[in-house]
Amino acid sequence: MPPSILVAPDASDAYSCSDCAGDLLAHLLDEIEPAIERTANVDTGRRAIGGISRGGGLALQVAGLAPDQFVVVGAHSSVRAPDDAIISIAAANLPIRFDVGDDDGLAAASNYMSALVETNGGQSGLVVSPGGHDRNYWRSQADAYIAFYASNLA
Repeated sequence: MPPSILVAPDASDAYSCSDCAGDLLAHLLDEIEPAIERTANVDTGRRAIGGISRGGGLALQVAGLAPDQFVVVGAHSSVRAPDDAIISIAAANLPIRFDVGDDDGLAAASNYMSALVETNGGQSGLVVSPGGHDRNYWRSQADAYIAFYASNLA
């Protein structure tokens, strides 16, 4: 994987406000990115966004607001994002990886969102692996996540 910078904001309260996706997008692009650029050589044309569970749904919402700002999206065990965000990402033809454990209550949401991307002409991959909605599953997928982002950022 090429040298990369991983930013993991704490968005734990993201679902308690009315426009958190917009707030997070502004925070990422107007505050976090410039702060990183002051200390590192950043290629803003190689920006990925992804998240786990609520973070996956939020990543989809943020990418749906500004699909031109990202080159790849990951939604790992994701809660369902609004259809308009998914359709916006599909229209931009961004590769999206949906993955979920076969014993995860959010499997149907991942399947629905992946199908919605494909129905709207986008690039979607749905990976279902053994596991539930827990850290053990996400840890078991860490290498696959890194490989997905690396292959799309190369």
